[in-house]
Amino acid sequence: MDYRPDLIALGREARFAAPMYALILLKASAVSCTLSDVRCYLDGHYLLCLNDADQLTIHAGQYDLLNFGFLPFFYNVNLSRDVIVGADYSDLRVRHGYPDFHLFHTRDEAFCGIVRLRLEEYEVLRGHFIRAGEYIEARETDGLWSCHTRSELISILRVAESCYLGESSHGESSEMGQAILRYVRSHIDASLSLPELSQRFRTNRTTLTRCIKALTGLTPAQYILEERLNQSRPDLLFTGLSIEEIALKYGFSGENYYIRAFRKRFGKSPLQYRLEGRAARPTYAKE
Repeated sequence: MDYRPDLIALGREARFAAPMYALILLKASAVSCTLSDVRCYLDGHYLLCLNDADQLTIHAGQYDLLNFGFLPFFYNVNLSRDVIVGADYSDLRVRHGYPDFHLFHTRDEAFCGIVRLRLEEYEVLRGHFIRAGEYIEARETDGLWSCHTRSELISILRVAESCYLGESSHGESSEMGQAILRYVRSHIDASLSLPELSQRFRTNRTTLTRCIKALTGLTPAQYILEERLNQSRPDLLFTGLSIEEIALKYGFSGENYYIRAFRKRFGKSPLQYRLEGRAARPTYAKE
């Protein structure tokens, strides 16, 4: 895919010239802003998920901002705003594995497109933003630059969804259990052993296991494996990255282990899943 600044861009502006979806990573200190017609006061770390009609105006305060702007077409050539907001999109998502994009369009009293982040989540996202920028800069020498950049976008959307779920689930289950799941979803490439998780959340293995099982019905090891396998699927469907690179990205010790685990869970190899998924959807341009 050739680089087009009206298709994808990364910078420090609150809005680009071309109307695009925007993922704005914001470190704010006493920021007063208006998002469309909602007046907001922000102090901390945030991810703003804006559609092409949203308007962000920052009135006062200190902030550091990174903006990952993109058209849905960059994620897949079959996607556009009209397709995403269409009545058939939920069915298309099921059939083809497209992302939800609801964070860009859900607007109600509880959510206006702003996801609050913990510091560690902000740092994870900042890493993805920076790597995406590096891949865009290397487009003249990296034949897979768009796949690498799309892979970073996939990760950003995954962390955004994890943080959104974490913020919207209070009161539904134990605070510790939700915090553990949120951490696992956002740090899927990290070492997530039971001793390390127990140390991070200052609890013992028995309590940690009980928390995860109460929420998911799975042991910690089963839940982590399930997350790694499920989170790897968009990279298989929407990038040309090698199976080995995807395996390492999602915390597997090697390609062979990933292939065995994937086949056991889904009844087909990662390559079969990729080929069948691509063949099942129409393609209007080279991805």
